[in-house]
Amino acid sequence: MPKPFCCGKPLDVLNGFQQLYGENHEPESTVPPPNTEPSQPTSELPKNTKKKLARQQRWEAKKAEKKAAAKEQKKKETERKRKEWEQS
Repeated sequence: MPKPFCCGKPLDVLNGFQQLYGENHEPESTVPPPNTEPSQPTSELPKNTKKKLARQQRWEAKKAEKKAAAKEQKKKETERKRKEWEQS
């Protein structure tokens, strides 16, 4: 008997995907960002875990800032090229 398929992929591949990412099949851009707050209060977490969590949150904030800066730079560059094209 053939394996069941969903969205062009074998169901066993999707089951692994669902275990990693949940039931949502939508692209990442429409999926809300994961909750970065720990499920336990931070006072109950070990010191190393608190440090790792704080480091990860700083890294994510820095990454978001870089992405926003790159987007802004691309927007400015596109506007500059459009004005240059209109003048010629």
